[in-house]
Amino acid sequence: MDKLFVYGIFLDEGNRNAYGMSNPHYATVPNWATVGGYIVEAVPCKGATLTGLLVDMDETRWERLDQLERGYIRTTVQTTEGINAYMYAGGIPDEEVK
Repeated sequence: MDKLFVYGIFLDEGNRNAYGMSNPHYATVPNWATVGGYIVEAVPCKGATLTGLLVDMDETRWERLDQLERGYIRTTVQTTEGINAYMYAGGIPDEEVK
C-alpha cells in the first residue's frame, strides 16, 4: 500500500515534501478523531469523522517516517471514498480500531 492518511504536522507542504509524500487531496475517515493540543494523535471515536489529507507515499521513505512516528502505531483505515490507507494512531492496538 502506498497511500497514507495524514493530519497534524503533515498538513504542512514542507513537512510532506521532506518525507516523500505527494499528490495530496482532502479525505475523511469515519470513527476517528484527534485529541491533544500542541501534539495531536488520532484515536478511535465512534460516530466522529477525521478530515485530513490522503497522500501518495514514496515506498523508499517508510522506514524514515516510521522512525519519526515511533510513538504511534501505523494502522490501516478506509476513507469515506473507500480508499484504504495507512495512518499513524496513538497507542491503539490494530484489533481495537474498527
